[in-house]
Amino acid sequence: MKKRRYHWITFGLIIFLVFFLGWEAPLQARPKKTDKYPPETLFDTLPNPPFHLHPLLAPPIPPYNLQTPAKVALGKMLFFDPRLSRDNTVSCATCHNPEHGFSDARPVSIGIDGQKGTRNAPTIFNVAYNKTHFWDGRAGSLEEQALGPIQNPIEMGEDLNRLVQKLNGVPGYVEAFKKVFGTGVTADGIAQAIAAFERTILSNNSPLIDLWQAMITH
Repeated sequence: MKKRRYHWITFGLIIFLVFFLGWEAPLQARPKKTDKYPPETLFDTLPNPPFHLHPLLAPPIPPYNLQTPAKVALGKMLFFDPRLSRDNTVSCATCHNPEHGFSDARPVSIGIDGQKGTRNAPTIFNVAYNKTHFWDGRAGSLEEQALGPIQNPIEMGEDLNRLVQKLNGVPGYVEAFKKVFGTGVTADGIAQAIAAFERTILSNNSPLIDLWQAMITH
């Protein structure tokens, strides 16, 4: 009983430090500062599945899209590739910018041809825990959400069939999809890979999470 009481006292002190003293704990998933976003140089410290979290704290992973390092790497390439847009100018990272906490610093997001949206893109930090996605909750999974902006005419404005054909013309993508899914490039594979990468964007390993894990474990 005394040991449990000690845990709760410690927990309360950390809450006080975080929320009342303005102490900001470093996030393991915070990317390095850079002006460009080549996939091979970003997120060197991102954890691989299962994210080194206690099972009670780890985000749910759908059984049809299990995490693998190769799938996450492919999703990262897709996330930062402007070729997913119709005119090859807008990537997922354009509006979910790691320099701004994977969100958009502009009042509303801007898509192809300089078109303005009606909403600001939300952060993707910890979206792995969300049950619904988009501001209005219209997508029930990250896989469903991933294809929405690609097809939206004022965001990335690309047709999925044309995108699949485009990426099947890129040898690197053909090789990566073959390795991960055993097929060529497909729309489902694009969605699953991007979702797998987004599930690694977690604000984990903060002192508060470490304390939580310690309390659960002991």
